[in-house]
Amino acid sequence: INPDHALAHEYLGLVAQASMADTTDAVYHLERAVLLDPQRWGAWGELEKIWLRQGLARRLERCAKHALLRANGTPHEARWWVVLTRIYAMHLDDAERAGFALSHVQQFASVAAELPGLRELVAKLGQPAPTSRPVRGRAAASVADRAFINAGCLVARGDADERTAAVYAAHVATRSPRMVQPLSSFHWELCKDPDDDSDLGELIEKLAPALMAASPMTLAELEVEPGTELSLSELPSGFANVFSYAHASLSAPPVPVYPRPDLGSQVHIAVAATPLLLAGDDALTSPDRPELMFHVARALSFARAGRAIATSRPARQLRAMVLAAYAEAVGTDPFFVDPSCVPMQAHLHRMSASERKDVGELAVRVLVSQPNLNLSRWARAVVRTANRVALLYAGDVVAAARATRDLGGNVEELLTFAASDTHLQMRAELGLATG
Repeated sequence: INPDHALAHEYLGLVAQASMADTTDAVYHLERAVLLDPQRWGAWGELEKIWLRQGLARRLERCAKHALLRANGTPHEARWWVVLTRIYAMHLDDAERAGFALSHVQQFASVAAELPGLRELVAKLGQPAPTSRPVRGRAAASVADRAFINAGCLVARGDADERTAAVYAAHVATRSPRMVQPLSSFHWELCKDPDDDSDLGELIEKLAPALMAASPMTLAELEVEPGTELSLSELPSGFANVFSYAHASLSAPPVPVYPRPDLGSQVHIAVAATPLLLAGDDALTSPDRPELMFHVARALSFARAGRAIATSRPARQLRAMVLAAYAEAVGTDPFFVDPSCVPMQAHLHRMSASERKDVGELAVRVLVSQPNLNLSRWARAVVRTANRVALLYAGDVVAAARATRDLGGNVEELLTFAASDTHLQMRAELGLATG
């Protein structure tokens, strides 16, 4: 018997909701059921009722987006786009995202009956409802772009014959491509690894000041010379162009650039008092090429303090701080939660009372949904997300695979994502597709 089976969680959630005034257990089981199996519509319906009654529309949105990611490529994907359209139109008054979700609904014949009502909802928000009916999935990406990406995957694996290598060579660009619009939060979510949990990421982001205080790092420890920060005007033109574009497109926070000659062609984010970007000599002097774009976009995807800390601090330290916030929120002696979180209390108390209240509530939510909290798994997922984002920016599967291999990453996972309909659809929507 599998106690973590979706149907078991749905049953326990329905029982808990029917028998208890406190919805905490019900929410945990119902949400777990939906995330394990996106076709548990009974669980979703009850979860929707609870969260809307509590005014938690944003949490409803996050859960629906996670379910959509897991349903991608299945018959249930269309219905999750319908769900998101309704959430944005009816509960969040977000015309732009409602219109975006509706444009995806229109790609599925299976939910055509829903279109008139959804268009009416979106129109009420003042957002013109899209009327075109683009072709879904495999046909949505151009034949040329699919052939280019698939050929690139085979070249990256070393399995390409002469004809396949020629297809890749015919379309690969020397200069890294540019998107027709900045990367939206929705496209970011589509890039995210399923284990890159949004609530946990938000919690680590809020805990970042306390974590940096608990484990401070100096420029010297990062092998960076003080006073060597490079302004944009001091950066070589090729690097400056790539950095400026990726920084603006990703809506990254300000991040200073420092040279680290020994890094060679690599670019990394490190955290001292704040996140900073370290660039090797070969990267700084590189022309505008897909591999440079991969390294820069990947590094900038970590630019927010929470994501930077995910890769620069030990998972056991992140876990201890999360447990300390949880202990404070529930009024428990931290020693009885976990002895490792006791030293973190002092750093947590440097935050204001309102900040501690916010992180405490978020910590409770995270631990209710993830009782076996695994920060190492989340940190690895953050890295996989960064690789996917960087692939999208580089536009060259072979260059992205080579850079990932040099970084010790999972190349096969990246190539699987590269060949997916999700990646090809994003390339088409962002003006990156060939042909």
